[in-house]
Amino acid sequence: MSSGPAAAAAAAVVVSSGPVVVAPSSDVTPAQQELVLTEINTFRALHGAEPLTVDPALSADAQAYADKCVYDYQPQLPYGQALGASDGTLVDAVLRWESEAVGYDYTNEDFDPKAGEFTQLVWKASKRIGMGAASCQSEDFGAYTLLYVVFDPPGNFLGEFVENVGRPLS
Repeated sequence: MSSGPAAAAAAAVVVSSGPVVVAPSSDVTPAQQELVLTEINTFRALHGAEPLTVDPALSADAQAYADKCVYDYQPQLPYGQALGASDGTLVDAVLRWESEAVGYDYTNEDFDPKAGEFTQLVWKASKRIGMGAASCQSEDFGAYTLLYVVFDPPGNFLGEFVENVGRPLS
């Protein structure tokens, strides 16, 4: 799921009902950033979207939020957002977002909460991203890595899905 006006109502996803214990943060390394960016841009190309660039200021914002280890969206931000939790690599979280494309209705102009990360990921009007990651711990799920990516301009606006979410290219 990502943010935009259409997503705001569906944005309250909570992973843990118990307290979240913050472990030491782990900034995204340059190698991890390159792997995540390459995966995102490769997938965007499959949907006719231009490649994104990493913006250091957006990454600083994303890292500050990831360091809180809160698996929830920030509706007050002016960015699109994607959250992922992984017990593997950061790319694993991106692959889960990509999997939301299965069964997606490319003719629907409404927000689909089951595909919010996917639609933000391939949103054609988005140009820049920032990413942050942190090692987190929750009572419900144990240890995991939180990947938090922000997109600028944001996506997931009602009435703009057909224009901005391209069908897979052959």
